[in-house]
Amino acid sequence: MATALQLKKLAHERISEAEILLSNSKREGVFYLAGYAIEFALKAVICVRLDVEMYDQSGKSNQKEISPKVYSAFFTHNLKDLLILSGLKHQLEKELRIDPNFASAWSEVSLWNEQRRYDSGCTEQVANGFYNDAKTLLAWISNYW
Repeated sequence: MATALQLKKLAHERISEAEILLSNSKREGVFYLAGYAIEFALKAVICVRLDVEMYDQSGKSNQKEISPKVYSAFFTHNLKDLLILSGLKHQLEKELRIDPNFASAWSEVSLWNEQRRYDSGCTEQVANGFYNDAKTLLAWISNYW
């Protein structure tokens, strides 16, 4: 079972691992791990805001029943869907209007999906950009957990 605290820790671990890969010219893994950092961060916000432990395999969360349909929504990798579930959509929209760098970061990272693990041929510049964008988003998301 992954609690909000565990998800926060995993988010920081994945971004740290992405940095290690980047510094060792293992660029393809940067996308994969940095994207997971954002996924875990958004899921941590969801746990905190809804007061649930979303990864309890029994289908129960904090001893409260959750229907399988609602429960399955938490298993998405789609960052845009997770943003909505986290309740941060309006805060993100405000930030997008006032900060063009943040808007650029969200534009890039929000397209991530777990299929990135199959990507190859990433340039250093692209990997650096994605890593920096993910760090920007992680810092912003951590304000809400």
